[in-house]
Amino acid sequence: MFFSFKGKIIYKDIDSKFIVVENNDIGYQIFVLINFFKKVKLNEEIKIYTYLHHKEDIQELYGFKKIEELEFFKKLISVNGVGPKSALNILKQGKVENIKKAIINEKLDVLIKVVGIGRKMAQKIILELKNKIQNIKSEIEGIKTDDSDDSQVLDALVSLGYSLSEARSALQEIPDSITQTQEKIKFALKNIFCHSDRRE
Repeated sequence: MFFSFKGKIIYKDIDSKFIVVENNDIGYQIFVLINFFKKVKLNEEIKIYTYLHHKEDIQELYGFKKIEELEFFKKLISVNGVGPKSALNILKQGKVENIKKAIINEKLDVLIKVVGIGRKMAQKIILELKNKIQNIKSEIEGIKTDDSDDSQVLDALVSLGYSLSEARSALQEIPDSITQTQEKIKFALKNIFCHSDRRE
């Protein structure tokens, strides 16, 4: 129904992580990923891809910067037991392609580490989504089978004393142009230091 919106951000709620986008004098409340929430600013004009969740007397909009995030979000909530808020929580922990690689290659431990979910739910997601992802050629083109790099980055950051949550957040900020593990670690450390300086 609502595939995308284009408008100005007139409000940000830091507790519930939603923004209000004004379009044709109507403000739409949209729940978004934490990294997207942090980047956008009040009065900024944006285009956002959306999903309308309707259940009983509840109607909620969820928004994404990229279409691939929206499409993967819809796949996640198709798994019994994964609601919209849980799907957002999964998506905020790692890049879409990394989560897909873990599912395709049935890397249960990697999926748990990157996504931050329980073992039983990880098994269920793999069972229900692996074939769906593999059957869509456009979604697996260009996906490498070696998904150890990001796991190594997470391990390195955690070994340096950072929490898994901090490590995941820093990992998600790494540009796709950086492909070497050591360079990823350097960028992630620099990113964490920058965020620490801003908080002080």
